[in-house]
Amino acid sequence: MTDEVIEELYEYRERLAKKFNYDVRKMLEHFQKTQTNGHREVVSLAKKKIKLQKKTQTGKKAA
Repeated sequence: MTDEVIEELYEYRERLAKKFNYDVRKMLEHFQKTQTNGHREVVSLAKKKIKLQKKTQTGKKAA
């Protein structure tokens, strides 16, 4: 089954590349326009800082 899924992805990738004449920049422009025109929320995957709580000598979290 995995091979069928992978094969389908390869076929889709080839059709998409062919549609844009194998021009990566044109493909990127297309996806950027599609993303901004879509009705889905765009989520930022930027790294976020996490505050660490200090532990006491007994290993419990400090208040």
